[in-house]
Amino acid sequence: GRAVLVVAGWLGHAQCAAPDAPAAVELARAALAAGPARITGRVRPTQTRGLLGPSDPPTGRLGSLARVDVERVARQVPQALAPVYAELVSADPPPANLAPLGPPVTAGGPHLGYALQWFAFAAVALIGYPLVLRRHARR
Repeated sequence: GRAVLVVAGWLGHAQCAAPDAPAAVELARAALAAGPARITGRVRPTQTRGLLGPSDPPTGRLGSLARVDVERVARQVPQALAPVYAELVSADPPPANLAPLGPPVTAGGPHLGYALQWFAFAAVALIGYPLVLRRHARR
């Protein structure tokens, strides 16, 4: 079988930025259980780089990731990885010192409002500009 990459949480800036703090990789390793653990997670497809998205170095060992690229991580682990990853929801035993991932955001955020705003601007331009030209031509 293949292993599944699990995103267990994230390390806070204070944990990584202290002068005496070990490398983030060592902090993350220490947070995970040394033996078997029972986990529940959300399965996600590997993240791909967008046109202007962040990228990781193509070679070498990664200490942190700009995005969850399973293919890139697979180059540095001995197990064959499934082409998906899991976001940890719960674990027994739970990871120590890692901030848990929040629930997925399902709201559209401000995007719908911005889209409607731009459609309104377009309508004003497409309708209003000819009206202004027509009024100006009558004078």
